[in-house]
Amino acid sequence: MAVGDAVGDIVSVAAGAYLDVQPAGAIEWNIHHCGGEDSAELYYYDGTDLIKLDADAAPWWMLMPPFHVTNVKYLRIKNTHATLAKLLWYNGVVSKV
Repeated sequence: MAVGDAVGDIVSVAAGAYLDVQPAGAIEWNIHHCGGEDSAELYYYDGTDLIKLDADAAPWWMLMPPFHVTNVKYLRIKNTHATLAKLLWYNGVVSKV
C-alpha cells in the first residue's frame, strides 16, 4: 500500500454493530465518503470516547472534507436497524505508510 492508494470497503454489518474505519499499525487514511443502505450513525472514536458526528433514519451517504483517521483515532459507522444486517461503506486514500 502506498500514499495515494485508494482504500474502502462495503460490509454487511449486524443490527446494532459497527463498521470500524481503522487502518492498521502506523498507516493513516483520509476518508472522503461513507454511508449505508439504511439507518446508520457516524462516530469518531479513540478506543474510549465515542462522539456522534451524524445520524440518519434512511439510506444515506456523507461527502466530507477528508477526515484523517489513524489506528487509535478513527471513524465508526453503526447500523442502527433494530433487527437486520445492512450494508455500510466508506472510501478514501492512504495518507501515510
